[in-house]
Amino acid sequence: MIPTRARRRPAGVVLLPAFVAMILAGCGVAATPVPAPVGPSPTAVIAPVATGTPIPATPVASPSPSPLPATYPLSLTDDEGTAVTIAARPTTIVSLTPATTEILFAVGAGPRVRGVTDADDYPPAAKQITAVVKLGAVDVEKIVGLDANLVIAGGNGFNSPDAIAKLRSLGIPVVVVYAANVAGVFKDIELVAAAAGEGYAGQALAASLQAQEDAVVAAVVAALLVLWRPGRLTAAFAAVVAGGGLAALLAYRYVDVGHLGPFPDMYEPLWYAKKSWTAIAQAAATVAAVLLVVAGAGSKPTDVVEHPRARSSGLHR
Repeated sequence: MIPTRARRRPAGVVLLPAFVAMILAGCGVAATPVPAPVGPSPTAVIAPVATGTPIPATPVASPSPSPLPATYPLSLTDDEGTAVTIAARPTTIVSLTPATTEILFAVGAGPRVRGVTDADDYPPAAKQITAVVKLGAVDVEKIVGLDANLVIAGGNGFNSPDAIAKLRSLGIPVVVVYAANVAGVFKDIELVAAAAGEGYAGQALAASLQAQEDAVVAAVVAALLVLWRPGRLTAAFAAVVAGGGLAALLAYRYVDVGHLGPFPDMYEPLWYAKKSWTAIAQAAATVAAVLLVVAGAGSKPTDVVEHPRARSSGLHR
């Protein structure tokens, strides 16, 4: 059989799947680990815990958006609605959940953490800290022996309410956190940081994680648009999304512009595996999107090359 016509294969057919895969890979790797909400299981460290009766939102005293130290005594309201007063900047902090330990280290309070749980394994330095929670049981005497002046505990049954009440009766400030959703995670990052005297760093971390979440949404939307209606315009939009994410990542890595008005300083002068892979994926996605624009991805295959014999015989299919 003699083929009557051969269609030219658009370059976008090859580049489109590669672009979508790369942009989704780039948005799927967070630059900074997101501490998971504190839930009823001491090993639940992956995703927010959905509950039938979410804990009502309670006001959290957010520190002033400036690098100035917090003013003491400091009054905060934790996730259970309890008002907690911290007399002075904590020098000995005890964390009763792995998630809050991660937050404390992430905001710069790690050197002051003196007590953790036996399940803490990140960051690695946490493994060297005294375990005051073993198999879920809080050792109140050991916490008192550490002369702790701030305890961060998990709510909704994560830590024993009796142990929390006992610590408070001994005059130790206890801030209880429990994030019922992702928004609660950001809120608790600021709360834990503020309690530790690192309120500004907490705002910066929460803002950075929120920006990453927004970037993920934008990247997914861009990828879906390219899949749904491929073309130069959508490819250009996707290039802006991917390129913007890469530019922001590099800016936060190499440029310290400080805080600008209500925007905190998200300067993070280091590379690690997840951030490196994110940068590589974003760069590849940007290049692929630009190539899609140049190649006119998604254009209709109107260019037709007819076989000479088909043309001469008048056969068309």
